[in-house]
Amino acid sequence: MVVSWGETGEISCANYAARALGLHAGMRFNESDRKKPENVLVLSYCFDAYVEFATNFYEALFELTDHVIGSSCDEAYLDVTNGLKLDGVKEVGIESENASIRGKAMAKFIQKHVTEKCKLKCSVGSGPNKLVAKCATSKYAKPNGMSDNPFYYVSEENARDFMAKLPVQDLPGVGHVLFRKLSEEKIRTCADLQAIEVGSQRFMQLVDAVGGDVATYNLIQKAKGIDETEWMPDPPPQTTSMKISWGVRFETKERVLAVLKDMSKVVCDRAKMLGDRRAKSITFEIMLSKDVKSTKKKGFLGHGPCHEYSRSQNLTNATNDSKVINEKVRAILNKLNEEIHLGIETIRGLCVRLHFENTTGSPEKNPKKRVVGLRTDYRGPAQGLIGPQSKVHVPDKTQPRVNSLFMQVQKKQKVANETYSNKVEPDRLDHRNNNNDINKIKEDNGGEKVKKTAVPFFIEKEFKSIEQLFASYSRRLAIEMHRVRQNDEFKEITRGQEQIVAGLATACAYSLADHVRSAVGTIQKHYVYKEDIEAFIERVKNLTKWHERMISRDDGVHCFVSAWKTACDEVY
Repeated sequence: MVVSWGETGEISCANYAARALGLHAGMRFNESDRKKPENVLVLSYCFDAYVEFATNFYEALFELTDHVIGSSCDEAYLDVTNGLKLDGVKEVGIESENASIRGKAMAKFIQKHVTEKCKLKCSVGSGPNKLVAKCATSKYAKPNGMSDNPFYYVSEENARDFMAKLPVQDLPGVGHVLFRKLSEEKIRTCADLQAIEVGSQRFMQLVDAVGGDVATYNLIQKAKGIDETEWMPDPPPQTTSMKISWGVRFETKERVLAVLKDMSKVVCDRAKMLGDRRAKSITFEIMLSKDVKSTKKKGFLGHGPCHEYSRSQNLTNATNDSKVINEKVRAILNKLNEEIHLGIETIRGLCVRLHFENTTGSPEKNPKKRVVGLRTDYRGPAQGLIGPQSKVHVPDKTQPRVNSLFMQVQKKQKVANETYSNKVEPDRLDHRNNNNDINKIKEDNGGEKVKKTAVPFFIEKEFKSIEQLFASYSRRLAIEMHRVRQNDEFKEITRGQEQIVAGLATACAYSLADHVRSAVGTIQKHYVYKEDIEAFIERVKNLTKWHERMISRDDGVHCFVSAWKTACDEVY
């Protein structure tokens, strides 16, 4: 049995029987495809049933104990150290003084209770802490009905030996990158980590690979089955993110930037709703298609097989300002583009994630839209995720126009003779009339607070290069014009000295403009707005501001300024 959307959708999930036939999440086949194994039942999504089951599931758990931490709609942690709430429980060994016998009896009873209440099978793993219990469930108790251990218990005395047999990739927090680094250090199982003594030379080598002595110490502790995390039924979120990976098909860089700008605003709005939380770091993820042609088939809107890249950046000052976040995301995107040369047509997914600092915000700014339903042990009514949510209609289009996040960005913009400040939106970067490349923006409340917005580093680099060339060319032109005026030989030429000077000024201006044209070409390789390039041209044109003060004194300077403005306008 698999769950899929429509007749030609991707498989969202597959049960264990289907996985044994080679079906798994992410695969795509037609309902009438001959390659589809026989006797495979394809079900559509049924979100109402998911909500109903999750509610029944958690109600069954809270009948057993008030100490519950929800992990997902079908997975949770229970603390039964002090026994169960139900009176008259008749299960052999559940009141035994032997911890091993009592632990196995409780796991068996919990499994039976949930099965009776929800009419579905479940797997139960138990141990001295959440880490060991999770590993016991994932590695030995699943799947119930097909496993030799429908419930699995690990005692505190056996926790270290139990963990030693597990591969390191089974530890929470060990992803592909960390697993590769550990493999390079010849660490493949938890037993390899357990053998490392804190402070030893081997420990220091691992610190360099993992990236910090605290992270290395915590990793070794996990490998020993030691979980020092607090029991928090309703912990404040440490991150918030937004990811899109369905129907993502870009044609222009402007489109990518517009979507990222909206995504930055969404995650910042969420951070404010969670109690004015502020991000201390940002993570940007991008998915690039491995086979573009296969994902361009009619009716296929999924991302398909992709290469996934992720980059993070710490913030000097924690913030939830969408403009600051958007700038950082754009900077990460452009640096990533320099590393792997992103192709617009290959992008199949984007993600912006904020990592919060430790503070949880002021109490009066706690979220008000979270559903109050089940009860927990410490916090009263749970502000959990269980409960009916409003349905969100998603149009079956690659680029929905209804949602503001996917509003179409015009590919061609008319070049008007208006000033730059009138053309761009107030929240766009305006680098024309700034001091030290800093932009003054008036707050929406009418105040005069100054916001500092740095110019993208690659644009600033090109501007500095043009600025140096401009100074060099200007000096050479001034020397050459002076030489022409002081040389009597030029007085005999029919055109006269001033005509020669004008020719030199024009030639110099257009020669410099060739360098500007090259700089613009370099900037366009990055992900930038059209307004950013226009702002760059405007800054370059304003390099003649000192020359303009001399126009009344020197016709040659006037020719140079005029030619320079014209040449710059012809560049872009």
